[in-house]
This record gives sequence, structure tokens and C-alpha cells, in this order.
Amino acid sequence: MALRISICAAVLVANLSSVMAAEALSEMPSPHGDYTIRILDKKLPGADFYFGDQTIALYHGRKLLSQFPTTGYLLQAYWSANGSFVAVNNRRGHEGDYLWVFSLRDGKAVRKPDDKLGDPKSFVPRITKRFADCTEDSLFRYYLIAMGWHAPNELKVRTDVRFYRTKLSDVLIDDVYAVSEHSFKLIRESLGPAPPDA
Repeated sequence: MALRISICAAVLVANLSSVMAAEALSEMPSPHGDYTIRILDKKLPGADFYFGDQTIALYHGRKLLSQFPTTGYLLQAYWSANGSFVAVNNRRGHEGDYLWVFSLRDGKAVRKPDDKLGDPKSFVPRITKRFADCTEDSLFRYYLIAMGWHAPNELKVRTDVRFYRTKLSDVLIDDVYAVSEHSFKLIRESLGPAPPDA
């Protein structure tokens, strides 16, 4: 009997831990707790059937600042030191553009996934100039994420690009972007082979 109670208690604790972990992935508060980014299990009217079955929402306290269609779950949220922006990595599939940038002043999405920056046609030519066999035809998959703030309004962005049937299989683009209320502009470029353990 005691063994059965112990097993039931262990199962209950494991289930509660799983639920708490799932909730932690769907909500990320700012360092001071005044803002929160959340993935909500609701579809906004007119949202895409596949990539809009959920909602990414930014709150200031209990006040909803903005919401946009998305899917998937939160990976990381990077809050700028000056309290102006949050960069959010929202995994929306096995590959692609995961990066949102929100203004904390009004909730505006300064950058949404799948803009020109997240289009392989915008970054593969940069790679091909340096590594000739890494072309669009040999592109396997990629993902684009924030890596943190370099300065209060300068965001480090990584695009990890994988190729097949090439000498080099993994290329990292580590760029820095200036972020303002109205723009997301490339200011420093870096591109090279990924380290063996990346």
C-alpha cells in the first residue's frame, strides 16, 4: 500500500512539474516583472490556418499592449537595458525566422518573423560570395534568432544556415542591428563557418 501511494505521489509530482514547465515556456516576464510576453492558445480572426493558430501577446501589467498571430512556443526573451524593447525568439517550426522585436512603449512590432531579413534570398548570396558551393540549391535549412543586446538599441542576430552536399555544412551569420521605434537596420556584419560544436 505504501509503495502504491509513493508511486502515485511521484506520478502526480512529475505531472505537475510538466505542467509548470509548459506554462513557463508560454510566458516570459521582464526582469522587473512589469512586462510579460505570452503565447496564448487562441486564434485571432483572419489568422493563417497553419502559422496563426496561437497568439503572441505583450502585456504591461494586466494591460494588453499588442497581439499578433503566431504558432509554436517561446524560446527566449531579451529585454533591452534601457527598457525600450524586447526581442523574442518564438520557435514556429523546425526551421525559419523566429525573431520578433517589440517596442515596450506601445507594443508595436518593430520586426516580425518572415520579413525580408528572414528570406533565404537575402542571405544566401552573402554566403555564396565567400563559400562558392553554398548556394540556394544546396540550402538544407536555417533559423534566425536574437542572441541578446550588444548595447541598449543594438541587437545581435544569428542566422544559422545548414547546407547539404557541400564542403562546409554549417555557416553562422552573426550581425548587429540598430533598433528604433521605426526601423531595424543592419550596422555590423559577420559571417563564417560554425565551430564544430555549434
